[in-house]
Amino acid sequence: MGRESRVFLVAVVGVIALWFAIGGILPKSWQVETTVTLKASPAAVLPLLGNYSAWREWTALGTTERANTKVEVEGEPSAVGHQIAWRSAENEAVLRLTKSDEQGVEYDFMTRVGGETQLRRQGHGAIAVLPVEGGCRVTWRDESSTESFTERWFAWFGAQQEAARKFQETSLGNLRGRLERN
Repeated sequence: MGRESRVFLVAVVGVIALWFAIGGILPKSWQVETTVTLKASPAAVLPLLGNYSAWREWTALGTTERANTKVEVEGEPSAVGHQIAWRSAENEAVLRLTKSDEQGVEYDFMTRVGGETQLRRQGHGAIAVLPVEGGCRVTWRDESSTESFTERWFAWFGAQQEAARKFQETSLGNLRGRLERN
């Protein structure tokens, strides 16, 4: 083996080692939070948060639908366990309500890919509603954990967070528009 080949091999091994070493110390989770003030009472906002059929009217969920994916809303609105599920072949993603009260809602985002038998929790979110003069303040927080080194790199560069932030901003803008039209 020539000198150039050995240098190339050492460089490749070094880059791979660096990829895993840095990936191992990158954060394993991220959080995004968006707040808006609405000219609506909490009583007008809360029913829209606890009903995933209503979410399809004001959130950007429509951008997540694919031709080969079946989307179903299941369970009683505002009840723990109410969920919206995306199913395609052996894959499934679920947004499941875990809490609903006069202060807002909380939910888990879970996935099952390929041959997995159980849904795996990928993230958690909460939409809090606080009364303020002239309306209410709505704060939407999403947090997610990453498992693979590749996901950590994407999270480190902010791709996942930026997508979540845009989803929240678009959805809350749609919510504002829906409430102000009524």
